[in-house]
Amino acid sequence: MGSSIDHRKIRKMVEDRKSTIKEKDLFTSRLMAAHFEDINAASLKVYNIHRDVHVILVWRENDGFVACTDKQIVWLNAANTFDLEECSRKTRYLILQGENGHELGHILFTDFLAGQSYMRYFTNRIWYPSAPPADTPEDAEAIREIFEYTEKDPMYEKTLAKLVSNINNIIEDGYIEDRMLRYFPGTIGQGLSFARKLHFDSMPTLSEMIDEEKEGTPAISTILQLVLSYVKFGKLKYGDTPLSDDRVQFVFELLPVLDMAVQSGDVNDRLMATNLVLVKAWKYVKEFIENIDTEDDTDTDSASEKALSKLAKVIAALVGNSEEAKGNSEPVSDMGILSTASSSGTEEAREKTAELAAMSGAAGVSADSAEDENPSHPEDTEGGSVSEEGSSGSTRLNLGTIFDNEYEGAGELRAVDDLDKILEGIAERDTMRVLEEMRTSMLQTEANGLEYGDIHDGITVVIHRTALVSDDAKMQYHATAERLLQISKQLQRSIKQQLKDVQLGGKRTGLMMGRRIDTHALVRNDGKCFYKNSLPQEMPQLAVGLLLDESGSMWCSDRALYARYTAIVIYDFCRALGIPVTIYGHTTTDSRKYGHSLDMYSYAEFEGIDDDDKYRLMDITARSNNRDGMALRFLAEKLVRRPEQEKILILVSDGQPADDDYYGNVADEDLRQTVKEYTRKGLLFIAAAIGDDKPEIERIYGDAFMDISDLSTLPEKLTSVIKKHIRI
Repeated sequence: MGSSIDHRKIRKMVEDRKSTIKEKDLFTSRLMAAHFEDINAASLKVYNIHRDVHVILVWRENDGFVACTDKQIVWLNAANTFDLEECSRKTRYLILQGENGHELGHILFTDFLAGQSYMRYFTNRIWYPSAPPADTPEDAEAIREIFEYTEKDPMYEKTLAKLVSNINNIIEDGYIEDRMLRYFPGTIGQGLSFARKLHFDSMPTLSEMIDEEKEGTPAISTILQLVLSYVKFGKLKYGDTPLSDDRVQFVFELLPVLDMAVQSGDVNDRLMATNLVLVKAWKYVKEFIENIDTEDDTDTDSASEKALSKLAKVIAALVGNSEEAKGNSEPVSDMGILSTASSSGTEEAREKTAELAAMSGAAGVSADSAEDENPSHPEDTEGGSVSEEGSSGSTRLNLGTIFDNEYEGAGELRAVDDLDKILEGIAERDTMRVLEEMRTSMLQTEANGLEYGDIHDGITVVIHRTALVSDDAKMQYHATAERLLQISKQLQRSIKQQLKDVQLGGKRTGLMMGRRIDTHALVRNDGKCFYKNSLPQEMPQLAVGLLLDESGSMWCSDRALYARYTAIVIYDFCRALGIPVTIYGHTTTDSRKYGHSLDMYSYAEFEGIDDDDKYRLMDITARSNNRDGMALRFLAEKLVRRPEQEKILILVSDGQPADDDYYGNVADEDLRQTVKEYTRKGLLFIAAAIGDDKPEIERIYGDAFMDISDLSTLPEKLTSVIKKHIRI
């Protein structure tokens, strides 16, 4: 920033802005999304995946939507707080971190192609990857009936397809979260553990779900919630329900299959588990679809919509359930990534479950009641059994959760730091936007106060300056600038040592001529054997202005592109050497708002505010007509007001002036007079001609004319002009 920028004032503005940023603005900001994108990119690189997964943050209150992904984009609902009565910023951040980690798990580990194959086979009434085993007569009957039902009625077919897809998603959720907790125990794992704790604490007990069944909630809802609870957390919440209950025994019977599905890297194990859950739960499924009242629906499509609507409500009511991920790829390989990290207590919970299974004679029982003397009736605490993980600071209620916002678990301090950085970034961005808008207003006032001559009467000057630079402009700059910055650095190296010597003073050796001979250098064959002693001096005072023709003809032969390249090199060169530089483009337009106007595009100002001027240069392009004399006077006036001893104004143009009533001899004479006037005021003009009108441009600018026949040399030649004028 320039010396006139008041840093203390800016700092105060940033702090004031931080205190007014609203929750919605913070958590749906581009900076917050970029933060999660950076985390995702780093995680993907672990698997040598180098691509961007974009994150979109939405704010949808009182909405069941939590998060989803299509493998290219992750959508997160920043308003989701799992019915917490109070939610601090760090709690909301950790929730989002957890949901983002869940969706990233799908991107990494879900086999989308296998899932699509499964659904194609199922809708064609074929078991995939193979038919489930008929361990009991009831299972055999269910296997036969399931596809019979899909043939009976389109409503049954659509409902079963949706249901089996959701069962598969529930099992997949358990699998990918197990993987994420194992392989990413850091920031992602901490956020996911935090969200999982909220999920489990929010789940109703089995006793509460049975009470809801008495009020009309279908039993399949309870079954799905129990399966979800076990595959994600390795345990159940019974309330006062005995272990002999059919619903509990249903889960116990499937426990080895579910364990295999969650822990196996083979997608077929999860698809087989899906088949088995459907078969074992068939009596609950059949009861659900048969109880859907279709008597009044003569329209088959209407009946199907009704059935799917009821099923959607069942699915939406599941606590901890997520939307199905979409995609068309296979998962990454686990090879070389396996970790011994714990799955945040889930494995321990399953081990305790297995121990209690032997006590009850069933396949397993919940860790929640592992230490209870009577595991058939776990202690009830305000409507639900409390596990070791879920008891601290949490009381589970049907209508919501009261959560301890002072939770001091792993990742809490990191969350506070991350939030503060993002908050600071938003406040700085907003402050810079306000300051840039104020600056544009001041530039407009200055432009309005200048005298441009009678020939420009009736022409309005309009200042254009981007207040906030887009991410696309930054990406474009970094993709373009590397080669150009090498030109700048090469030119800098050739003069930096000379400038340093001048500033420090002392003995300068290796000179071709001089009054003193360096006897130690007499052995040299290049004649550089002289030296001189110099007093310390200040760096020469120099200011540079670059004015770019942005007329429509600049499209031809990539002239606008090379003008942009030139601006990038000159800007970097001047900034690196501490030379004040300003860069403008100019064109003319006709509009309803301004009438006939000279449009001045401010790309770089002498004193930067947000340090983003280099990115603004990416907007340099060909536009419309050109009224060179007026634009030249505008920028020349800015330069003559500078305090530096030397001032260079460089013009890049591909032709003569061409605007309404401003062309030919009249325009040429206006330009000559403008150059003459400001030359007397101490400006040095350099007019780089890059088009077909070089003779005419030479005639107008005289000694200031520079012929650029090869556009590729434009950046280096014009930068060398500046270099020449800062030599001592």
